[in-house]
Amino acid sequence: MRPGGAMAALYGAEMRMVLRDRRTVFASIVLPLVVMPAMLLSTYWVQDLRESGSREGVLLYAVDGSVAQGRTWIDAARARLDSPGKGRNPAGLKFRQVETDDPARSLGLGEVHFVLREETPGPGVPHLLIDYRSDRGASGRGAAAFGEALTAARREHRQALLQERGFAARPSQVVQVTGIDVSSEGEAAGLAFGRGLTALLLFFILSAGAVVATDSIAGEKERGTLETLLTTAASRGEIVAAKHLAIFTVALAVTVIQTASFLAYVGLRLVPIPAGLAAAVSPSAAGLLLLLALPVAALASAVLLLVSGLARSYKEAQLYFVPVFLLGLVPALAPFLPGLPLRSAILLVPVSNVAVAVKEVLGGSRDWLSLGAAWLVTAAAALLVSWAAARALSQERLVVPRRRPAVRQPVGGERRSA
Repeated sequence: MRPGGAMAALYGAEMRMVLRDRRTVFASIVLPLVVMPAMLLSTYWVQDLRESGSREGVLLYAVDGSVAQGRTWIDAARARLDSPGKGRNPAGLKFRQVETDDPARSLGLGEVHFVLREETPGPGVPHLLIDYRSDRGASGRGAAAFGEALTAARREHRQALLQERGFAARPSQVVQVTGIDVSSEGEAAGLAFGRGLTALLLFFILSAGAVVATDSIAGEKERGTLETLLTTAASRGEIVAAKHLAIFTVALAVTVIQTASFLAYVGLRLVPIPAGLAAAVSPSAAGLLLLLALPVAALASAVLLLVSGLARSYKEAQLYFVPVFLLGLVPALAPFLPGLPLRSAILLVPVSNVAVAVKEVLGGSRDWLSLGAAWLVTAAAALLVSWAAARALSQERLVVPRRRPAVRQPVGGERRSA
């Protein structure tokens, strides 16, 4: 047989087995095609709910009986929120006061969204407190909006007092500071969506690859077919390479399908998407994302091959894949760490560097030197794990399943009692 012919034949046989397995086809093809639009829709719905949820319904509040000096400020804040002036109630919230004998109990039962009460540290110095429930979104929004209205009413009152005493300019005009967001809408949307994209991709790679890897080494070891395969003309290195290539093919298929579906759904607007996200996902950006994901797919497939080789049975491999699955997703969550740029120590951490690079690419940043370094570091890690897997699978004790020692029978064929 010509060099490489045995490996090609083994790879073809592995892929035929993969394509006949419905679980692999579902995990590598069907599931990514379904989950990507679901993720985009959920992101759109969450954003829409945040915008519309603030305008729907009436927020109920109660005023505790302890409030005495602060009632003037509460009335001023309420008047500010109810007036149609510009910037007075940007979220468009509606408020209504509820009379109750026990405001704290009403807050606990959900009858009101927040409660206003007063502590007086000194004569003529009211201290208003707003009790709310952080586990209820409407409660937090209402308390925050009413607190901002109270602060604005206090500021206006202070300005009026200063002008009455001869202060020529308004205090707000002494030093004016205005923050301007110079990032585009597409960069902001891409940055937010790019944080979880690598983790989602890795989730599908591990899910689909684990099915192939478990049956490829541990399953054949348990069935005894791996020993038969070793008696063929194919070398052990060719067998390992063919199985690794089969797992990597599945991981690569997941990566390509995810990237293509992401580009199609966002670029063609097949589903509702967050505003500005389409501008961040161009064909060139999608191609760059695919290139960055290649070493991640190679590293994940090498880890799955190594774990399957270390397992002595199909069931044991499944037990090993649970912690591998959970721990494997941890590096992909690096983009959620605040203030973590790619040009930092994270550049030396495989998978994490690619995850941060994906976030920055979708955010509009293209630091080519850092992107190339991240790709090389993760690719080097994939080669190192592949070498470790090939070296480990060359050991006889990992290829041949451990057998129980035979029970010796006493002469005469009868087992002696203990």
